[in-house]
Amino acid sequence: MPIHEKTEATSLFCSHPKSMIRPLVPSLITCGLVTFLLSNRYMGFLLFFGALPLVPWLIHSSWSAIRKPAIRPLTLIRMGIWILGVMVVLGTHAYMNAAARKEGQRIVAKVEAYIAQHGSCPESLATVGIGRDEVKEVIGINGYICEAGKPMFSYGSTFMPFEMENYDFTQHRWTHVYD
Repeated sequence: MPIHEKTEATSLFCSHPKSMIRPLVPSLITCGLVTFLLSNRYMGFLLFFGALPLVPWLIHSSWSAIRKPAIRPLTLIRMGIWILGVMVVLGTHAYMNAAARKEGQRIVAKVEAYIAQHGSCPESLATVGIGRDEVKEVIGINGYICEAGKPMFSYGSTFMPFEMENYDFTQHRWTHVYD
């Protein structure tokens, strides 16, 4: 092939920027929407359902990129978009989980300090100076009760909608309660 001739792939990435982005628009929009939806609290479990078609597609796309050099750049960029989307979802849920646990530890520390000072558990989180709205903003669904002199605190897992993180005040550790 003479040097001055362009293949489809080189013309795609050497011509006008709009022609480079246009074939990526469906992947960008779809991946952006899926990433936005799955990055919300309690929605991460849907990533497992998204992986069912995504993994075979990634394998097929890898094979196509190897076998067809003309579509390699576009295919690799599409694969990168989806891999980045999955990483954003996982990173968002890891951050939310860490923030919720940190807030949970702060609440537990205040409740344990109250117990050490007064000999009984506080009737509500407001007793130890924790507002319900500030806790809900970071943790989401949560609950605190003092029943028969025993405190119980739990909050919803950030990844799964029906799982909880419970704090055991007698053993001083968190336990994950599955649905």
